[in-house]
Formats: sequence, C-alpha cells, structure tokens
Amino acid sequence: MDLVVVGTVALDTIESPHGRVDRVLGGSASYASVAASRWRSTAVVSVVGRDFPDSARHVLQSANINLDGLHVDPVHRSQFWHGRYHADMNFRDHVAVDLDIIDAWNPPLPESLRPAKVVFLAHNRPQNQLHTLCQFAGPEFVIADTIDYWIQTQRDALLAVLKRVHLLIINDQEARELAEVQDLFRAAERIQQFGPQWLLIKKGEHGAMLIGPDLRIALPAVPVRRVVDPTGAGDSFAGGFLGRLLHSSPDDPRRWGNALAAGIVTASFTVEGFGISRLASVPASEYHERYESFRAMLALDPTPRIRE
Repeated sequence: MDLVVVGTVALDTIESPHGRVDRVLGGSASYASVAASRWRSTAVVSVVGRDFPDSARHVLQSANINLDGLHVDPVHRSQFWHGRYHADMNFRDHVAVDLDIIDAWNPPLPESLRPAKVVFLAHNRPQNQLHTLCQFAGPEFVIADTIDYWIQTQRDALLAVLKRVHLLIINDQEARELAEVQDLFRAAERIQQFGPQWLLIKKGEHGAMLIGPDLRIALPAVPVRRVVDPTGAGDSFAGGFLGRLLHSSPDDPRRWGNALAAGIVTASFTVEGFGISRLASVPASEYHERYESFRAMLALDPTPRIRE
C-alpha cells in the first residue's frame, strides 16, 4: 500500500449561502484519501459508528480506497458535525458536534497495513494519532496535520507527535499559534525544531507555501468562480499534495512544486460542491486539465533585463 491515511470518517450537515446538505460523508480521512487516490493507491484507518450509511461507504469504495482499516464501533454513533457558513465563507458557526466516538478511539490496524512506508496522520486528537502511529512497523515518511483546537487544548500531546513527524501540514494562523511567534518564517523555523523537517503552510484563498531544507516554494490559489462549501478544502489539499508527491520520482527536482500545485488544484474542486461530492465525482480528464493549466500559468516567461 503506497499511502495509509489515519483520521476521521464522519457525517456532516453543512449549511452555506448556497443551500444545505444533511449527514453527508465528511471527516479528515475521507477528504484526504479521496484526493490522494487520484494519484496513488490509498488506505484508510478510522472508526465509524453503527449509524454509518452504505451510501457514505460507497463514496469511498468508488474511489478504490482500501477500507480494511475502517472499523465499525457497535456502541457509538459516527462522528457528527453541523456547520453553518456565513455569507463571506470565511466564518462559520459550529451548530452541533458529536465526538464521543473519537474519545473512544481504538481502531485496530490490520496486519496488511502495518508495513506501510508512508503514513498521513490527518487531523485528529493527538493521542489518537500517536496511538495508531505506534502500530506501524516502521514508516519511512510520516506526515501530520493538526488544527487550532488541538494546539490550544492538547499542546503537550501534539508536541509528542511532532517528534516523530517528517512533514507537518498546518495553516498560517495555526503555525503562529503553535510556534508562539508572529513572523511566519520564524514560526516555521521554530516548528522545525519540534521535529518536522518540512512544513506545508496553507494560506486559504492566498495559496500555500512549502518550507524545507534549502527550499521555499509559494504558490497562489486557483481562482474559483463560485465557492459553494469550503469544508474539507484543507484535508483534500493535503491528500492531493501527498498523492502527487508519491507519484513523482525522488530524483525529480520538480516534485515538490508539482505536488504543491496538485494540492492547490485539488482543493479548488472541493470548494465547488457541498461536502465531498464535487471532489469525488470530477472526471479525471477535467482534473488533469485544470492541473496542467495551473502549472502552465505558473511557468512565466523570464524577466527581461531592466534598462540602465
């Protein structure tokens, strides 16, 4: 298995100025795995409740995702989130949340997934991330994502996770909060001292930035005519980035830039529909056309010499 995604598989009710959907497939592992599966074979490790519908499972199966690690808890209900976005989409209200199944997190890791060389710890409770990571035989590349809530409430546990992480995915405000430094580049340097060699910083509508040893890459976002629902954009960005990165040869000097472009393009599809619907249904030809168009747009002509 090329990539194992560990995270949440949930049911979401989402409201935005463009409408509402009820109890549709959501969760960090769902978005990330569907996005990554466009490039590489992907497996999911997560837990759902007795109420998880066949229709939601079918979405993951249709993306050819390995669900051997999707455990069904017969006691708890699936993780649930109800969010309502404001008119400008940059703010939302958390109407209802049910995280009981996450508190009881203990999905068994199948033997078939233990040898995985690349593991993505999609955002989840840090103790859960570490608990599952310890069950792998010895991954060569570990990627993690987190959110402000875990930084604020479980900082020590998160720092324990970061000691075992090679690349951290985080947004710009969360990077400043985690590092306790306002300057973004200084914040990145501080976070690298916590463990991750690479830092992938999401900047929302302003694109993303990758910081690593002797490398800094910043790319803009893909212009989207109509944002319907931003839920899962960050998770799908991460999945698209990782899928494309693993699709590249380690000797290709363009691999990091291409992966960053793929992540940004993937997120642009996610926001065009409610939940995971647009990301899961976009034809491969349309996906690759937008990806290649975005790469072509970034290949600017050399700057002419300025007259003296």
